[in-house]
Amino acid sequence: MPREIIECKSIPIPVARKILEERIESEESTDIQRKTYNYLLKFSKCNPEVAEQVYKELIETFNLKDDTAAMLVNILPETIDEARIVLTVEDKVFTTEEVKKILQVLHKCKEE
Repeated sequence: MPREIIECKSIPIPVARKILEERIESEESTDIQRKTYNYLLKFSKCNPEVAEQVYKELIETFNLKDDTAAMLVNILPETIDEARIVLTVEDKVFTTEEVKKILQVLHKCKEE
């Protein structure tokens, strides 16, 4: 049965894992869904609820694009230089203090 795409946006891996997990539990899953779920399980570095909170905070506080915020939550950079590499796709140049604040927000994912 063909599916209709309702919305398309970037989300962090832990959030995608939660969505797919709910879908697999509620209906019969396909092979591709199970393989994708296993991949997401392997590369998910954060609790889905915390990841979603951090993702939204990055977008609202620092005016980041969805793609950039999702990538930061997925990668969880530990240094200013690592974060700057991801932030290069933004239209803005971030100060060292702003990058430090971004890293502090991302640290919430590591605290759990």
